Amino acid sequence: MKLLSDKFELSKADIQRRDSDERDPRALDLFKPYEGKKVDFGLLGVPFDGAVKGRPGARHAPDSIREAFRFYSTYNYEHDVDVSGMNAADFGNVKLTRENVKEAHDRITSAVGQLLSVADVPMIMGGDHSITFATVKALSEVTEGNIGIITFDSHNDVREYEDDDISSGTPFRRILEEIEGEPVKGKNIVQIGLHGFLNSSYYRDYAISKEMMIFTADVVRTMGMENVIKGALMQAGDGTEAIYLSVDIDSVDQAEAPGVSAPSPGGLSSSELLKGIFHIASESKVKCMDVVEIAPPLDSSGNSARLGANALLYFLGGKAKSIG
Repeated sequence: MKLLSDKFELSKADIQRRDSDERDPRALDLFKPYEGKKVDFGLLGVPFDGAVKGRPGARHAPDSIREAFRFYSTYNYEHDVDVSGMNAADFGNVKLTRENVKEAHDRITSAVGQLLSVADVPMIMGGDHSITFATVKALSEVTEGNIGIITFDSHNDVREYEDDDISSGTPFRRILEEIEGEPVKGKNIVQIGLHGFLNSSYYRDYAISKEMMIFTADVVRTMGMENVIKGALMQAGDGTEAIYLSVDIDSVDQAEAPGVSAPSPGGLSSSELLKGIFHIASESKVKCMDVVEIAPPLDSSGNSARLGANALLYFLGGKAKSIG
């Protein structure tokens, strides 16, 4: 299947669809293969983990997330919202290998740029967290004005690097320092969920020097996720035209999300994460999102991929609820 040009051919996952009760539509059927018409929401897989320094496996996430959609309906009880009528399509996976990281990121940026011409809100399935640089860059190329970022993560991801040492720990430093025109300012980046013995004070100080806003997991538990999201949206939306949401599943406690490159205790609960995603998505400025760092080979239960599928569904649910 080809998207818009011969330069980027997208592979399609062969997902087994099952018969279901027509009165109980499945989430998998929400994302039908793209058929050439513009859509509101475009699902795209980015199967790349060539920048992981720890445990690889995130390249297998897109198809595992699609498989997980089979287990879920299109209706959410807590929020009383049904996403079955949303105009969405599945654009397949960007064809990538474990090639040079910069070359891979260039391909991802071009593919997401094409996607943005036919889908108003891309929903990206990574892949390791390095891909966020490439997708934010694509969004910046079609956005007139600055971009804010809200990310759920256990790590600052602002490591110093050389060109041959780009990793999943460098995306936000690269976003601040490499994207032409500096469309993302440090003061418009909000990080939620940092905790434990996972970061250095050196990189914490870098984040603070750039005026990034940080809500630790303990702060979330003290303030409540809804209050945290109110502050995050205010900060990320201050003077910006669009907001990008990045969901690193390693922000969730390892008991609930063991299948990630860097699992850790003391993280957010899955319910906290999903609540946060839902409320962020209800903001009209949020124009793109990704889910990253799910490594299915590291979780035989499949629970981490199921959490990724729910992250995407709760994002869509937040958008549906805001539309009314």
